[in-house]
Amino acid sequence: MTDSEKRRWEKTRAKGRTHFVIFEGILRRGILLGVIATSFVCLLGRSTRTFRTPFWLWASGCAFTSVMSGLAIGRLFWRLMEREYQKQPGDAQIVHPITRVIPRPRARLLTFTCWLVVYLWAWLALFVIGLVLVAWLHWPYLALAFFFFFFPVAYLELALAFFLRCPSCNRFILIQTFRRLHPQARVVRGVGGWAAIVVDVVRRRQFTCMYCGAPCVLESHT
Repeated sequence: MTDSEKRRWEKTRAKGRTHFVIFEGILRRGILLGVIATSFVCLLGRSTRTFRTPFWLWASGCAFTSVMSGLAIGRLFWRLMEREYQKQPGDAQIVHPITRVIPRPRARLLTFTCWLVVYLWAWLALFVIGLVLVAWLHWPYLALAFFFFFFPVAYLELALAFFLRCPSCNRFILIQTFRRLHPQARVVRGVGGWAAIVVDVVRRRQFTCMYCGAPCVLESHT
């Protein structure tokens, strides 16, 4: 962590893990996931005429899913930030003029993981169409396909992301925490952070670390 990031995290840390999990995990991220997941299940049941969900049950499902997913996300990010806080002393941000090379086995894994992200983005776009088909046309097939082909791949992509670290700063390449991004981090068509890295890896086979600003290139297959 840099000195400014360390001071910012110390202020957040002083409020306690419970405060962090509630506001950063449940309120900022858990509620959105809870509403999407519960609405999807309710619309799927309505379209297949297997069950009809009253409002109180939908609200209860949203609340339960929001709390559980928010707790998991909040605790995960708390552990990641604490690990960074305890591991490294505060140091100034350094621009890395030397291009780092990702060796071939790791480069293949990174490329595969980034294409999984592109696959998930495509399914998220289809999710909106699926909601329309489920709600008004009573055609649940696209929604069922989303359920079976999206979530397993999403869990796989998240698991693989924990094996991908920057060769310069040793931080996660595709996992964006609450730390401030490096000034040299790329922005692609208005999108920055880990999403810009995905686009760069797929299109250019190179990227800039969003935490340390080190330019990285993937080793060629030949």
